[in-house]
Amino acid sequence: MYLISFKSANKISNLAKYNQDIRMIICLLFIFFISVLYNLKTILFLTMFQCLIAIYNKTNLIPIIKKVLKIEPMIMFIIIFIPFFNGDKIFFIFHVANFKIIIYEDKLYLFILILIRVMSILLILMIYTSSFTFSEFVSLRIFPDIISSIIIIMLNFIPEFFNQNTRIIEAKKLKGIDYNHSKVFKIKNFGYSLGNNLVYALNHSERLYEGMILRGFHGKIKPQSLKITIFDIKFILINIFGLLLISLIIKFL
Repeated sequence: MYLISFKSANKISNLAKYNQDIRMIICLLFIFFISVLYNLKTILFLTMFQCLIAIYNKTNLIPIIKKVLKIEPMIMFIIIFIPFFNGDKIFFIFHVANFKIIIYEDKLYLFILILIRVMSILLILMIYTSSFTFSEFVSLRIFPDIISSIIIIMLNFIPEFFNQNTRIIEAKKLKGIDYNHSKVFKIKNFGYSLGNNLVYALNHSERLYEGMILRGFHGKIKPQSLKITIFDIKFILINIFGLLLISLIIKFL
């Protein structure tokens, strides 16, 4: 839910006026290019281009950038050791006590590339998903029915699991169980919580499915997409023109 920042009633974004399937295809297209490119300048130009489109369409980038920056430490923690892997060219050597630590130039570039690539993908993903309401997102025609159904059920289950887990912990504390014990105690207790959550999940899924059936669900989600208009065609052409312009700029740089 953190990465999919759905549009609420008080959010203003002109991206929402474009066909939702076209929006998602453009988003996935730019994410694909950023995922396969190895040129940092090209990745930065593509990201900046999408940011300009977002600003032009009155999308508030400040909360989106703040969310991306909150995820950055976690990404850095995962890839922090890449510059120290054995590479072709030494960039820097420093000594700590009796140890020699070497940073390799090619691996440092790979570290920066992965960091910028992931941050750019998250930024573009959040820009476009912030223009979707929940119902628009799950009814996208580019997703198979089974995927849409899974997304609906998953997003309904996540808060329920958190609430149930909080209730279990509070009930145990009232019974005198101290959670400041050793890790072994916590692991043993985890089994009970997991079993309780599974039983609750089965009961909740049965109630959820019965509720969906009563509301007319018959195993298929009927997508209600906006019609393709001249504005959608202009939006596609602008993005294609942007890709061509960036490729020309990079060629002559």
